[in-house]
Amino acid sequence: MFSYFILYFSFYSFMGWIGEVIYAYKNQKKFVNRGFLHGPFCPMYGACMITIVMLCKKFANLNPLQFFIVATILTAIIEYLTGFTLEKLFNQKWWDYTEDPFNLHGRICLHFSLMFGMLSTIGVKFVHPIVVFIFNNLNPNFLLFLFYFLTIYLFIDFISTLFSLIEKDKRATN
Repeated sequence: MFSYFILYFSFYSFMGWIGEVIYAYKNQKKFVNRGFLHGPFCPMYGACMITIVMLCKKFANLNPLQFFIVATILTAIIEYLTGFTLEKLFNQKWWDYTEDPFNLHGRICLHFSLMFGMLSTIGVKFVHPIVVFIFNNLNPNFLLFLFYFLTIYLFIDFISTLFSLIEKDKRATN
Protein backbone atom coordinates (compact mmCIF):
# COMPACT_ATOMS: atom_id res chain seq x y z
CA MET A 1 0.00 0.00 0.00
CA PHE A 2 2.78 2.45 0.91
CA SER A 3 4.41 1.88 -2.48
CA TYR A 4 1.18 2.94 -4.22
CA PHE A 5 1.02 6.00 -1.97
CA ILE A 6 4.48 7.06 -3.23
CA LEU A 7 3.53 6.33 -6.84
CA TYR A 8 0.29 8.31 -6.64
CA PHE A 9 2.02 11.13 -4.77
CA SER A 10 4.75 11.30 -7.43
CA PHE A 11 2.28 11.20 -10.31
CA TYR A 12 0.09 14.01 -8.94
CA SER A 13 3.13 16.07 -7.86
CA PHE A 14 4.49 15.82 -11.40
CA MET A 15 1.14 16.68 -12.98
CA GLY A 16 0.83 19.67 -10.65
CA TRP A 17 4.32 20.80 -11.63
CA ILE A 18 3.37 20.60 -15.32
CA GLY A 19 0.27 22.70 -14.66
CA GLU A 20 2.25 25.29 -12.69
CA VAL A 21 4.96 25.54 -15.35
CA ILE A 22 2.38 26.00 -18.11
CA TYR A 23 0.55 28.65 -16.07
CA ALA A 24 3.81 30.50 -15.32
CA TYR A 25 4.91 30.30 -18.97
CA LYS A 26 1.57 31.70 -20.11
CA ASN A 27 1.97 34.67 -17.78
CA GLN A 28 5.73 35.28 -17.95
CA LYS A 29 6.57 33.98 -21.44
CA LYS A 30 9.53 31.99 -20.06
CA PHE A 31 10.18 28.75 -18.21
CA VAL A 32 9.89 29.05 -14.44
CA ASN A 33 10.35 26.06 -12.14
CA ARG A 34 7.33 26.63 -9.93
CA GLY A 35 7.96 23.69 -7.66
CA PHE A 36 9.15 23.67 -4.08
CA LEU A 37 11.74 21.06 -5.03
CA HIS A 38 14.53 21.46 -7.55
CA GLY A 39 13.11 18.71 -9.75
CA PRO A 40 9.85 18.48 -11.66
CA PHE A 41 7.52 17.93 -8.71
CA CYS A 42 5.14 20.14 -6.73
CA PRO A 43 4.66 18.08 -3.57
CA MET A 44 1.66 20.14 -2.56
CA TYR A 45 -0.34 18.75 -5.48
CA GLY A 46 0.64 15.19 -4.63
CA ALA A 47 -0.10 15.63 -0.94
CA CYS A 48 -3.35 17.44 -1.64
CA MET A 49 -4.62 14.87 -4.11
CA ILE A 50 -3.70 11.94 -1.86
CA THR A 51 -5.36 13.70 1.09
CA ILE A 52 -8.46 14.48 -0.95
CA VAL A 53 -8.68 10.89 -2.19
CA MET A 54 -8.30 9.50 1.34
CA LEU A 55 -10.60 11.98 3.08
CA CYS A 56 -13.24 11.96 0.41
CA LYS A 57 -13.85 8.22 0.56
CA LYS A 58 -16.42 9.18 3.18
CA PHE A 59 -18.04 11.49 0.62
CA ALA A 60 -17.94 9.12 -2.35
CA ASN A 61 -21.74 8.97 -2.52
CA LEU A 62 -22.17 12.73 -2.74
CA ASN A 63 -23.35 14.16 -6.01
CA PRO A 64 -20.68 16.07 -7.96
CA LEU A 65 -21.84 19.50 -6.70
CA GLN A 66 -21.74 18.44 -3.05
CA PHE A 67 -18.40 16.74 -3.60
CA PHE A 68 -17.08 19.91 -5.26
CA ILE A 69 -18.03 21.97 -2.18
CA VAL A 70 -16.27 19.53 0.17
CA ALA A 71 -13.20 19.36 -2.09
CA THR A 72 -13.03 23.16 -2.38
CA ILE A 73 -13.07 23.58 1.39
CA LEU A 74 -10.47 20.85 1.92
CA THR A 75 -8.08 22.16 -0.74
CA ALA A 76 -8.40 25.71 0.59
CA ILE A 77 -7.52 24.52 4.09
CA ILE A 78 -4.57 22.51 2.81
CA GLU A 79 -3.30 25.40 0.67
CA TYR A 80 -3.63 27.90 3.50
CA LEU A 81 -1.87 25.67 6.04
CA THR A 82 0.87 24.78 3.57
CA GLY A 83 1.48 28.43 2.68
CA PHE A 84 1.53 29.42 6.35
CA THR A 85 3.93 26.61 7.26
CA LEU A 86 6.33 27.29 4.38
CA GLU A 87 6.38 31.00 5.22
CA LYS A 88 7.13 30.35 8.89
CA LEU A 89 9.74 27.66 8.26
CA PHE A 90 11.63 29.32 5.41
CA ASN A 91 10.63 32.99 5.67
CA GLN A 92 9.64 32.90 2.00
CA LYS A 93 6.39 32.88 0.02
CA TRP A 94 5.94 30.38 -2.78
CA TRP A 95 2.71 32.02 -3.91
CA ASP A 96 0.93 35.25 -3.10
CA TYR A 97 -2.70 36.00 -3.88
CA THR A 98 -2.67 39.43 -2.22
CA GLU A 99 -3.60 41.12 -5.50
CA ASP A 100 -6.46 38.68 -6.15
CA PRO A 101 -9.98 39.45 -4.95
CA PHE A 102 -11.38 37.53 -1.99
CA ASN A 103 -7.99 36.41 -0.68
CA LEU A 104 -7.11 35.44 2.87
CA HIS A 105 -3.66 36.72 3.89
CA GLY A 106 -2.50 36.16 0.29
CA ARG A 107 -2.35 32.41 0.95
CA ILE A 108 -5.67 31.45 -0.65
CA CYS A 109 -8.19 33.20 -2.85
CA LEU A 110 -11.67 32.36 -3.99
CA HIS A 111 -11.09 31.76 -7.70
CA PHE A 112 -8.10 29.46 -7.17
CA SER A 113 -9.90 27.62 -4.36
CA LEU A 114 -12.82 27.05 -6.72
CA MET A 115 -10.44 25.88 -9.44
CA PHE A 116 -8.67 23.48 -7.04
CA GLY A 117 -12.07 22.20 -5.89
CA MET A 118 -13.05 21.56 -9.51
CA LEU A 119 -9.72 19.87 -10.29
CA SER A 120 -10.07 17.72 -7.17
CA THR A 121 -13.60 16.72 -8.13
CA ILE A 122 -12.47 15.75 -11.63
CA GLY A 123 -9.39 14.07 -10.18
CA VAL A 124 -11.20 11.96 -7.60
CA LYS A 125 -14.30 11.13 -9.63
CA PHE A 126 -12.64 10.52 -13.01
CA VAL A 127 -8.80 10.66 -13.12
CA HIS A 128 -7.84 8.71 -9.99
CA PRO A 129 -9.80 5.57 -10.94
CA ILE A 130 -7.91 5.52 -14.26
CA VAL A 131 -4.56 6.08 -12.50
CA VAL A 132 -5.35 3.24 -10.07
CA PHE A 133 -6.27 0.98 -12.98
CA ILE A 134 -3.03 1.79 -14.85
CA PHE A 135 -0.79 1.25 -11.81
CA ASN A 136 -2.62 -1.96 -10.89
CA ASN A 137 -1.98 -3.32 -14.38
CA LEU A 138 1.72 -2.50 -14.63
CA ASN A 139 4.36 -5.18 -14.20
CA PRO A 140 4.98 -5.66 -10.44
CA ASN A 141 8.77 -5.62 -10.92
CA PHE A 142 8.54 -2.33 -12.82
CA LEU A 143 6.32 -0.89 -10.08
CA LEU A 144 8.84 -1.94 -7.43
CA PHE A 145 11.68 -0.34 -9.41
CA LEU A 146 9.62 2.82 -9.91
CA PHE A 147 8.78 2.95 -6.21
CA TYR A 148 12.44 2.69 -5.14
CA PHE A 149 13.64 5.09 -7.82
CA LEU A 150 11.04 7.75 -6.95
CA THR A 151 11.52 7.33 -3.21
CA ILE A 152 15.29 7.80 -3.48
CA TYR A 153 14.97 10.62 -6.02
CA LEU A 154 12.38 12.53 -3.98
CA PHE A 155 14.38 12.07 -0.77
CA ILE A 156 17.58 13.40 -2.38
CA ASP A 157 15.71 16.27 -4.04
CA PHE A 158 13.97 17.17 -0.76
CA ILE A 159 17.24 17.15 1.23
CA SER A 160 19.02 19.12 -1.50
CA THR A 161 16.21 21.67 -1.58
CA LEU A 162 16.21 22.02 2.21
CA PHE A 163 19.96 22.64 2.28
CA SER A 164 19.61 25.23 -0.50
CA LEU A 165 16.84 27.02 1.38
CA ILE A 166 18.79 26.97 4.65
CA GLU A 167 21.86 28.34 2.87
CA LYS A 168 19.76 31.02 1.16
CA ASP A 169 18.23 31.99 4.50
CA LYS A 170 21.70 32.23 6.09
CA ARG A 171 22.90 34.52 3.30
CA ALA A 172 19.78 36.68 3.62
CA THR A 173 20.27 37.17 7.37
CA ASN A 174 24.00 37.99 7.13
